[in-house]
Amino acid sequence: MLARELHDSVGQTLTAMLMELENFRAEQYGRAGVLKQVEVLERSTRQALSELRRLLVELRADQVGEEDLVKLVRNGIVERQLRGRSPEFGLTVTSDWPQRIQANAALELNRMVGEAIENGIRHGRAKRIEVSLGVSLDRHLAVLTVNDDGRGLVEPEDFDPHPRLGILGMRERAILLGGGVELELGPDGRGTTVRFKVPLAALTYCRPDA
Repeated sequence: MLARELHDSVGQTLTAMLMELENFRAEQYGRAGVLKQVEVLERSTRQALSELRRLLVELRADQVGEEDLVKLVRNGIVERQLRGRSPEFGLTVTSDWPQRIQANAALELNRMVGEAIENGIRHGRAKRIEVSLGVSLDRHLAVLTVNDDGRGLVEPEDFDPHPRLGILGMRERAILLGGGVELELGPDGRGTTVRFKVPLAALTYCRPDA
Protein backbone atom coordinates (compact mmCIF):
# COMPACT_ATOMS: atom_id res chain seq x y z
CA MET A 1 0.00 0.00 0.00
CA LEU A 2 2.81 2.42 0.92
CA ALA A 3 4.64 1.70 -2.34
CA ARG A 4 1.48 2.38 -4.34
CA GLU A 5 0.83 5.66 -2.51
CA LEU A 6 4.41 6.80 -3.05
CA HIS A 7 4.18 6.00 -6.76
CA ASP A 8 0.79 7.64 -7.26
CA SER A 9 1.57 10.79 -5.27
CA VAL A 10 5.28 11.56 -5.13
CA GLY A 11 6.22 9.66 -8.27
CA GLN A 12 3.65 11.27 -10.52
CA THR A 13 4.35 14.71 -9.05
CA LEU A 14 8.07 14.39 -9.83
CA THR A 15 7.28 13.08 -13.30
CA ALA A 16 4.96 16.03 -13.96
CA MET A 17 7.66 18.43 -12.74
CA LEU A 18 10.18 16.89 -15.11
CA MET A 19 7.79 17.17 -18.05
CA GLU A 20 7.11 20.84 -17.23
CA LEU A 21 10.84 21.54 -16.99
CA GLU A 22 11.46 19.91 -20.37
CA ASN A 23 8.68 21.94 -21.94
CA PHE A 24 10.02 25.14 -20.32
CA ARG A 25 13.54 24.41 -21.56
CA ALA A 26 12.26 24.07 -25.11
CA GLU A 27 10.87 27.61 -24.86
CA GLN A 28 14.18 29.13 -23.67
CA TYR A 29 16.20 28.78 -26.88
CA GLY A 30 19.21 31.11 -26.85
CA ARG A 31 18.96 31.99 -23.15
CA ALA A 32 22.11 30.25 -21.91
CA GLY A 33 21.79 31.29 -18.27
CA VAL A 34 18.22 30.07 -17.95
CA LEU A 35 18.99 26.85 -19.81
CA LYS A 36 21.85 26.09 -17.41
CA GLN A 37 19.60 26.49 -14.38
CA VAL A 38 16.86 24.37 -15.96
CA GLU A 39 19.37 21.60 -16.69
CA VAL A 40 20.44 21.59 -13.03
CA LEU A 41 16.80 21.29 -11.93
CA GLU A 42 16.19 18.51 -14.46
CA ARG A 43 19.18 16.53 -13.16
CA SER A 44 17.99 16.93 -9.57
CA THR A 45 14.46 15.82 -10.49
CA ARG A 46 15.74 12.78 -12.39
CA GLN A 47 17.93 11.89 -9.41
CA ALA A 48 14.93 12.12 -7.09
CA LEU A 49 12.93 9.87 -9.45
CA SER A 50 15.78 7.37 -9.59
CA GLU A 51 15.98 7.22 -5.79
CA LEU A 52 12.21 6.85 -5.54
CA ARG A 53 12.20 3.96 -8.01
CA ARG A 54 14.95 2.23 -6.03
CA LEU A 55 12.90 2.63 -2.85
CA LEU A 56 9.76 1.31 -4.56
CA VAL A 57 11.61 -1.78 -5.74
CA GLU A 58 12.73 -2.48 -2.19
CA LEU A 59 9.24 -1.92 -0.76
CA ARG A 60 7.61 -4.12 -3.38
CA ALA A 61 10.10 -6.87 -2.70
CA ASP A 62 8.41 -7.20 0.69
CA GLN A 63 5.11 -8.15 -0.99
CA VAL A 64 5.69 -11.90 -0.96
CA GLY A 65 3.29 -14.62 -1.92
CA GLU A 66 1.18 -15.24 -4.97
CA GLU A 67 -1.83 -13.62 -6.61
CA ASP A 68 -4.32 -14.64 -9.28
CA LEU A 69 -4.00 -11.81 -11.82
CA VAL A 70 -6.97 -13.07 -13.83
CA LYS A 71 -9.15 -12.75 -10.74
CA LEU A 72 -7.84 -9.25 -10.04
CA VAL A 73 -8.56 -8.09 -13.60
CA ARG A 74 -12.00 -9.71 -13.62
CA ASN A 75 -12.88 -8.07 -10.30
CA GLY A 76 -11.81 -4.70 -11.68
CA ILE A 77 -14.06 -5.16 -14.69
CA VAL A 78 -17.01 -6.14 -12.50
CA GLU A 79 -16.49 -3.09 -10.28
CA ARG A 80 -16.59 -0.80 -13.32
CA GLN A 81 -19.75 -2.48 -14.59
CA LEU A 82 -21.43 -1.98 -11.22
CA ARG A 83 -20.81 1.77 -11.47
CA GLY A 84 -23.14 1.91 -14.45
CA ARG A 85 -22.67 3.36 -17.95
CA SER A 86 -19.68 1.09 -18.43
CA PRO A 87 -18.53 -0.19 -21.85
CA GLU A 88 -18.90 -3.85 -22.71
CA PHE A 89 -15.91 -5.98 -21.73
CA GLY A 90 -14.30 -9.13 -23.01
CA LEU A 91 -11.58 -11.10 -21.18
CA THR A 92 -9.49 -13.77 -22.88
CA VAL A 93 -6.86 -15.86 -21.09
CA THR A 94 -4.68 -18.37 -22.95
CA SER A 95 -4.17 -21.86 -21.53
CA ASP A 96 -0.46 -21.24 -20.92
CA TRP A 97 -1.02 -18.19 -18.70
CA PRO A 98 0.31 -18.95 -15.17
CA GLN A 99 -2.51 -19.49 -12.69
CA ARG A 100 -0.76 -17.60 -9.92
CA ILE A 101 2.16 -15.17 -10.02
CA GLN A 102 4.13 -13.27 -7.42
CA ALA A 103 2.05 -10.69 -5.61
CA ASN A 104 3.98 -7.53 -6.42
CA ALA A 105 4.01 -8.31 -10.16
CA ALA A 106 0.29 -9.14 -10.15
CA LEU A 107 -0.59 -5.87 -8.42
CA GLU A 108 1.54 -3.81 -10.82
CA LEU A 109 0.12 -5.53 -13.92
CA ASN A 110 -3.41 -5.12 -12.63
CA ARG A 111 -2.84 -1.38 -12.18
CA MET A 112 -1.40 -1.14 -15.69
CA VAL A 113 -4.41 -2.89 -17.19
CA GLY A 114 -6.71 -0.68 -15.11
CA GLU A 115 -5.01 2.49 -16.36
CA ALA A 116 -5.30 1.33 -19.97
CA ILE A 117 -9.00 0.64 -19.45
CA GLU A 118 -9.54 4.07 -17.88
CA ASN A 119 -7.78 5.73 -20.82
CA GLY A 120 -10.07 3.89 -23.20
CA ILE A 121 -13.15 5.02 -21.29
CA ARG A 122 -12.19 8.62 -20.48
CA HIS A 123 -10.18 9.63 -23.54
CA GLY A 124 -11.32 7.15 -26.17
CA ARG A 125 -15.01 7.01 -25.16
CA ALA A 126 -14.90 3.32 -25.95
CA LYS A 127 -18.06 1.23 -26.22
CA ARG A 128 -16.23 -2.09 -25.91
CA ILE A 129 -12.89 -3.05 -24.40
CA GLU A 130 -11.14 -6.40 -24.89
CA VAL A 131 -8.48 -7.58 -22.43
CA SER A 132 -6.26 -10.56 -23.17
CA LEU A 133 -3.54 -12.29 -21.16
CA GLY A 134 -1.11 -14.61 -22.88
CA VAL A 135 2.46 -15.76 -23.39
CA SER A 136 4.75 -15.07 -26.36
CA LEU A 137 5.58 -17.89 -28.77
CA ASP A 138 9.11 -18.23 -27.40
CA ARG A 139 7.61 -18.37 -23.87
CA HIS A 140 9.92 -15.61 -22.68
CA LEU A 141 7.33 -12.86 -22.31
CA ALA A 142 3.99 -12.36 -20.63
CA VAL A 143 1.84 -10.34 -23.04
CA LEU A 144 -1.17 -8.37 -21.81
CA THR A 145 -3.28 -6.51 -24.38
CA VAL A 146 -6.05 -3.96 -23.87
CA ASN A 147 -7.90 -3.09 -27.07
CA ASP A 148 -10.74 -0.56 -27.27
CA ASP A 149 -13.03 0.63 -30.06
CA GLY A 150 -12.80 4.30 -29.09
CA ARG A 151 -11.52 7.36 -30.94
CA GLY A 152 -8.04 5.95 -31.31
CA LEU A 153 -4.69 7.74 -31.28
CA VAL A 154 -5.94 10.81 -33.08
CA GLU A 155 -3.83 13.46 -31.36
CA PRO A 156 -0.14 14.02 -32.25
CA GLU A 157 0.82 14.06 -28.57
CA ASP A 158 -0.41 10.47 -28.27
CA PHE A 159 2.82 9.48 -30.02
CA ASP A 160 4.99 11.96 -28.10
CA PRO A 161 7.80 10.51 -25.92
CA HIS A 162 6.36 12.48 -22.99
CA PRO A 163 2.63 11.63 -23.13
CA ARG A 164 0.00 12.26 -20.51
CA LEU A 165 0.63 10.85 -17.07
CA GLY A 166 -1.69 7.85 -17.47
CA ILE A 167 0.48 6.42 -20.23
CA LEU A 168 3.66 7.48 -18.45
CA GLY A 169 2.49 5.70 -15.31
CA MET A 170 1.96 2.48 -17.26
CA ARG A 171 5.44 2.74 -18.73
CA GLU A 172 6.98 3.30 -15.31
CA ARG A 173 5.27 0.22 -13.89
CA ALA A 174 6.37 -1.88 -16.87
CA ILE A 175 9.97 -0.72 -16.54
CA LEU A 176 10.00 -1.73 -12.88
CA LEU A 177 9.14 -5.26 -14.04
CA GLY A 178 11.80 -5.20 -16.76
CA GLY A 179 9.27 -4.80 -19.58
CA GLY A 180 7.69 -2.15 -21.76
CA VAL A 181 4.49 -0.75 -23.25
CA GLU A 182 3.47 -0.48 -26.91
CA LEU A 183 0.68 1.77 -28.19
CA GLU A 184 -0.83 1.51 -31.64
CA LEU A 185 -4.04 1.94 -33.55
CA GLY A 186 -6.53 -0.85 -33.04
CA PRO A 187 -7.59 -3.39 -35.68
CA ASP A 188 -8.54 -1.79 -39.00
CA GLY A 189 -7.25 1.55 -37.73
CA ARG A 190 -10.04 1.89 -35.18
CA GLY A 191 -9.60 2.38 -31.45
CA THR A 192 -6.39 1.92 -29.49
CA THR A 193 -4.34 -1.12 -28.61
CA VAL A 194 -2.13 -1.01 -25.52
CA ARG A 195 0.23 -3.95 -25.20
CA PHE A 196 2.32 -4.75 -22.14
CA LYS A 197 5.29 -7.11 -22.49
CA VAL A 198 7.02 -8.31 -19.35
CA PRO A 199 9.62 -11.08 -18.92
CA LEU A 200 7.81 -14.20 -17.78
CA ALA A 201 10.58 -14.75 -15.25
CA ALA A 202 9.49 -11.55 -13.47
CA LEU A 203 6.15 -13.19 -12.65
CA THR A 204 7.58 -16.37 -11.17
CA TYR A 205 7.20 -16.80 -7.45
CA CYS A 206 10.06 -18.64 -5.81
CA ARG A 207 8.77 -20.38 -2.72
CA PRO A 208 11.05 -20.11 0.30
CA ASP A 209 12.77 -23.31 1.32
CA ALA A 210 10.84 -25.28 3.89
